[in-house]
Amino acid sequence: MPQHYSGERRQYRRELRLSVPSCISLLYWIGSIVIGSVIIFWGKYHCFNDGAAHWARILQLRSGEIIPSFSKEYPEWIVYSEHGKIITFNNTAVNSPFVYFPSLIFRGDFRISSIATLICAASLIAVAIRIAGCYANIILAIAVLPTTFFGMIFPTADAITNSFSLLFIAVVLCLYQRDGALHFRHIVLLCVLSIMLGQVKITCSIIVLFVFFLLPKTTDKKMKVSLSLPVLCAFTSMWLWRMKTSHIAVAPNRVSLQETRDFEMQLMLSPWKIFSLLGRVLFEPLDFDYEKIDGQLVNPRRNLQFFTGTETVQLPLIVMAPVLIAIMMLLIVHTPYKRMCGYQIAIVLAIPVLYFVLSCVAMAVTWSGTVDGCVSGMQSRYLIPVLPLFALLFPGLIGFENVNLKKYRMSVFLLTLFSYIGILISYLVQWN
Repeated sequence: MPQHYSGERRQYRRELRLSVPSCISLLYWIGSIVIGSVIIFWGKYHCFNDGAAHWARILQLRSGEIIPSFSKEYPEWIVYSEHGKIITFNNTAVNSPFVYFPSLIFRGDFRISSIATLICAASLIAVAIRIAGCYANIILAIAVLPTTFFGMIFPTADAITNSFSLLFIAVVLCLYQRDGALHFRHIVLLCVLSIMLGQVKITCSIIVLFVFFLLPKTTDKKMKVSLSLPVLCAFTSMWLWRMKTSHIAVAPNRVSLQETRDFEMQLMLSPWKIFSLLGRVLFEPLDFDYEKIDGQLVNPRRNLQFFTGTETVQLPLIVMAPVLIAIMMLLIVHTPYKRMCGYQIAIVLAIPVLYFVLSCVAMAVTWSGTVDGCVSGMQSRYLIPVLPLFALLFPGLIGFENVNLKKYRMSVFLLTLFSYIGILISYLVQWN
């Protein structure tokens, strides 16, 4: 009898009830909204990555201009004029309206949109934690990462991109753990979610391949083939929007649209250049990149976000270390549902690798303007959507049966709470 119908499966369910309290998603939701709201209304510093550009795109969408058009005054730029001030924002003009739906549903000023974005993103992640079953620790670990949190407290495409990606992964994991085989209604659900997934960041469409993780859930050949439908939906959705914005250069001051197409052609004719590109991104010292903003090197800050919180406000060790320890505890202390087979491991590994390759290539051809050097502008926060898949590859080093659950839960809670109190202190005090 398959493992997921066995008594061992029921034992995992029993341990699941012990190890992942049902209130954890509610606690996450309340904590995120309370702490985020305090920073939004009373924070002395901002962590808005491209905040003006995202806000300009929101205002443009609110005015009814879904497909951006070029300005006569600035023929290569998408612009928005506010109080006589011209704001250029090609990098966010390519974003689908879906990633800004909180600000389109709840119309208001920047702060109101920030609260709406925070509530919607936190709600999606809370649902993901709730339905992820024995993989809830993995979703929670990525959710409490300060970089994830800071991406939700202002109107940004990252908030919905990250939260919806986590939700999609959680849905697949939920279906994987359910009793019984897959049904047509599950395929319909995955297709609907895949269409939405195709409307977030373009590179995130690759996450839809995770549906093939469900192949062991059915022996019906037709049902196995039907798992290709969500993949088709996601890539079709992504392609249709991409065609609508294919006339836009992401950063025309750095790389024109024609140059972007030329670089794409170079990679198609010389695909081996990707390996050199990836090697430099992975191993070249960060301070060898000389891009500066306001006279400061920015590439090191962009790549250290996992350890300092944000690019603009870098938090000290005393604030960041406790939550990072809590995250590692969540990742290495868990109850694995069951062993993955070979091709499942291959799928879980291939998706983050493809995502990283596509992200590097996209940054190279649209921002760096070269396929022979390092990718300037690549940021660690871009990896958040696929981090749960990396985490799936972590071996179950310590099972819940080998730890004191009460002390474990309390340790994770207190470490996380300490860091987020530190975040509040860092942002509420005027330090200079």
